[in-house]
Amino acid sequence: MARMVRGIVILLWLCGLAVPRLAAAETYASQLAALQSQLAADPTNQTLLFKLGDLCFDEGAQDNHEAVKLAEKYFSKLLELDPKNARALALLGSTFTMKGRDALWPPTRMKLVREGIKKMDAAAALAPADPGGRFTRAFTNF
Repeated sequence: MARMVRGIVILLWLCGLAVPRLAAAETYASQLAALQSQLAADPTNQTLLFKLGDLCFDEGAQDNHEAVKLAEKYFSKLLELDPKNARALALLGSTFTMKGRDALWPPTRMKLVREGIKKMDAAAALAPADPGGRFTRAFTNF
């Protein structure tokens, strides 16, 4: 099982989905603060927006509801600057499914999940040869 997980992590890294952590010992809060301060100096830096979105996305997957909101904010801002960024669109869609996970009212949950799936489908259509969006969609729907 450990070999399979390690293989998946390596595959995601090779596809560019796994953004390396700033340092293993740092906490989410310190990584977030460091990236946010860099973004304050350069608010249209697409690489920083993606790193922030990805960091918050990963933390949101661990049931941090505030991180899910931040992931949506950073991926949305990135897509304003680059509407054809398929990976950001796929991760935004997956973020919407996490918002659905966190919602209390069942119709709201379904609405958010459906919206997230539409965004992930749009990402796959935008970049059909990019495995990153497809992996995100597959893991979200697993």
